[in-house]
Amino acid sequence: GDHRDSSNDSRNPLIGAVANSRIKGKTLFIYMSWKNTRASLWERIRWSRVGTSVN
Repeated sequence: GDHRDSSNDSRNPLIGAVANSRIKGKTLFIYMSWKNTRASLWERIRWSRVGTSVN
């Protein structure tokens, strides 16, 4: 999801979370990370997190 208030993803009770049995891989790195702000696109990106590995 995009972590917005009206996002239609697993936080929506009508859709639900993805079952663990359906997950086929593991997270290796953070593709994109956004700040929760109304700033411009470039100011919202958390550049320090983009591309970092996930343990």
